[in-house]
Amino acid sequence: MREAKIQATDYLILLLVGACLGSIAKTGKENFGAIGYTYTIIAVPLLCKIAALRSFSLNKLQYWRESALAYFLEKDTVNHFNTVIKLVVYLSMFFFLTNLRSLFAENYIALLCLVYCVTGTGYAFAIFFQPGPAQLWSVLVPIVLTLVATRTQDNEVLKKISNL
Repeated sequence: MREAKIQATDYLILLLVGACLGSIAKTGKENFGAIGYTYTIIAVPLLCKIAALRSFSLNKLQYWRESALAYFLEKDTVNHFNTVIKLVVYLSMFFFLTNLRSLFAENYIALLCLVYCVTGTGYAFAIFFQPGPAQLWSVLVPIVLTLVATRTQDNEVLKKISNL
């Protein structure tokens, strides 16, 4: 029951975030909803990465004691269900409240790839760092990288980081 309550809380948070971001994202002919996509790229990976920290932060000893690859693949496979459902929950509210020009399936596939990548980095942060620094890195990395990528730069180093 404890796991079910945690999952229900995650789904409720994603539903509320989708509703909030969908209602404040202004879509128009001049920007095609680009602000809503920026909010989505920051919020959804952040929430999914924080949820991914729970997979390994409490079971770090089992990870190092058992076959690391097998344990990682087991946790990753079990969490695929959550990855698929969480995106449906978020996009159902966000897509309903915004007037996006792209299809639901296109948004879903793009977010699925993004969330799969960030959950992997969340697993790595949980494995290699203590819980406090892992949460800090999980919040800091997507926000900073999104801000760098969406900013126009005159600096060559920032351009290369942005392209990466």
